[in-house]
Amino acid sequence: MTRKWRKLCLEEQLFLAGLFVPFLGLAVGWGYPLVSSLLPSFMRGCIWDKWFGVYCLGCGGTRAFFALIRGHFLRALWYHPLVFYGAVIYALFMGSHGMAFLTRGKIRGMTFHSGYLYAALVILVVNCILKNVLRQAFGILLD
Repeated sequence: MTRKWRKLCLEEQLFLAGLFVPFLGLAVGWGYPLVSSLLPSFMRGCIWDKWFGVYCLGCGGTRAFFALIRGHFLRALWYHPLVFYGAVIYALFMGSHGMAFLTRGKIRGMTFHSGYLYAALVILVVNCILKNVLRQAFGILLD
């Protein structure tokens, strides 16, 4: 008996890939503290922060990730709003497609739009500028 395979649409591919994200998050959550503790002190932290005294586009991302998995949502939002935004979009996307799968298409899953990526880019840039203005002008640090 032969089975015809249909080509998966982008949303279906993203849903299947998204099923592995929690496992990847657990691996990073358990492995990162171990690996970072083995690094010499000069290799820990952001080079931009250490050498130039400014935050880079990703500064606070690791702290936001760990705050998010511990349930400290406001702290995660402060450390790096893009991590929080990504988690919300992921939860909405996976939840809607999970419901679409369970109802066999009666509920439509969320569709991919490039606007989500543009919003992420805006959040990334605004966050970097805002955090550096707060640091340089007012002495407010990320910690």
